[in-house]
Amino acid sequence: MGQVPQHGQSAFFKYVSPEALVAILRDRRLRWSSPNTLNDHFDMQHNIRLDVGMSEIGEALKQEVTQMLYGPIEPTGDSTHLLLAGIRLLRRVAQRIPKEQWDRDMEEVIKSSMKSSEEALNWAANDWRQWVHTLRVFCVSESKTDPLMWAHYASAHRGAVIKFNCIPELDTALCAALPVKYADQMPVFAKKEEWVKHMTGQSRIDFRERYRDFVCLKSTEWAHEKEWRGILQSRFPSQPFELNPFFPEELGEIHFGERASTELVNQAKSLAVGKYPNVQFFRAKRLDGEYGLEFTAI
Repeated sequence: MGQVPQHGQSAFFKYVSPEALVAILRDRRLRWSSPNTLNDHFDMQHNIRLDVGMSEIGEALKQEVTQMLYGPIEPTGDSTHLLLAGIRLLRRVAQRIPKEQWDRDMEEVIKSSMKSSEEALNWAANDWRQWVHTLRVFCVSESKTDPLMWAHYASAHRGAVIKFNCIPELDTALCAALPVKYADQMPVFAKKEEWVKHMTGQSRIDFRERYRDFVCLKSTEWAHEKEWRGILQSRFPSQPFELNPFFPEELGEIHFGERASTELVNQAKSLAVGKYPNVQFFRAKRLDGEYGLEFTAI
C-alpha cells in the first residue's frame, strides 16, 4: 500500500479541453500558469492593507507604547528592535519622567513609528507584487463531477477530466498541493492589534507566510470548484506560463465528457496506452432524473 501525502488527498482532478488533453498525453507536460493569466480577475491580486486606517493605528500605537512603558509587565519580543529596546531601558526611569516631557517625547515616538509603519506597508506591497510575479500555479479539484467546471473548463462536456495520483514515493508536485480557502471579503494583511505588536517589536509578522495565505484565498463565489493548487517558483518569470513534465505513473484515469467525439477518445487512447501504465478510461453520462453524472469504464 502506497503512502498518503500529508494533506490526505490520494488524487486530484484536472478539467481540460479536447486540445489540452491531446497535448498533455502527447507531450507529458502540464501548463503551470502565471497568476496574471488566471480567469478570476481578483485571484492573487490582493492589496496589502490593514483593517483600520493610519489615524487609528497611530492612536493604538500611542496606547501600546504607554502600556509597554508604565505597565506592570516588562515587554518582551525581538531584542534587536530599536523601539522595544529603548522602552525597556526607559522603564527604569519612567516614573521620574515629568508628564509634560513624556507627552512631548511620545509625540516624536509616535511620529517616527507612523512613518516606519507606512514604509513597512509600502515595502510589503512592493515585495508582494514582485514575489507573486515569480509564481506559477497548477490548479486542480477534489471533484470530477462539478457541472460548472465541465461547462467552463472541459469545453461543455466535449473535453475530459484527468485524474492525477499523488505519489509520495516519487515526490510528485501535487503531494505538496495547497487547498484554496474561500471568503466573502478580501483579506487584510494584518489586523490593528497584531500590526501594533509587530511595529513595537513584541511579535513579528512573517510577511512571506502572509503572502502564501493570499495565494490560496478566493471569493466564496468559486467555492464549488473545491480547488487545490500546486505552486512553484518560476524558472522563467518573464513568461506567462511554463510546461513542466509529470511522471507517467501520476496519470490514473481519463474521464471523457458525454459529448466527447469518438475521434478524441480514440486519439487519447492511442496516445496513452503503453505510455501511462496506470491509465483507465471512462465515459461520463447524465444521471436519469438528477443533476449529476455517472461514469462507465470503456
